[in-house]
Amino acid sequence: MNTFCRFASIVLLLTLTAACSMKGVARNIVVSPEELKAGGSRKGIVSVVVLGGDGDFVSSQTFAQALVASLNNSKIFESASLQATAYDFELAVIITKCLHGQVGYSHALSSKWILSDTSGSELWSETIATEGYSNMIVGAVRWRQSAERAAKSAITEALAILSSMD
Repeated sequence: MNTFCRFASIVLLLTLTAACSMKGVARNIVVSPEELKAGGSRKGIVSVVVLGGDGDFVSSQTFAQALVASLNNSKIFESASLQATAYDFELAVIITKCLHGQVGYSHALSSKWILSDTSGSELWSETIATEGYSNMIVGAVRWRQSAERAAKSAITEALAILSSMD
């Protein structure tokens, strides 16, 4: 194998290794109040539960932290917290699909959202499918950024629906 092929193989290996170790950051996924369209609000506390997720880039824990921060920013509910013991509503999110494009420029995310009251009655349920894209050159950053953008798009879309509900 010539020197160029060895060098290219090492660069590819290092890029793939770095990409697999780049965890998504919750603050990059949080939706700010400015990014939301004004809508209604509900009285009460919402408990958030997130299942599934992509352990490589946007874990269920990272998604849940970003969702709670986004809900608190939006003021759709009085407050939101992870698996609260005393609450008026429960918002469950099941991340059912996380697919990366072959070179990491895109990431598809599909999630099932269920809002219920304390009696277990379902108030809203919807599957939200989003994609995130990145134009970064560096492979590891590109993979993480596209996954974060897909997660943020899902949260933004869900909050828009929740804020428009009566």
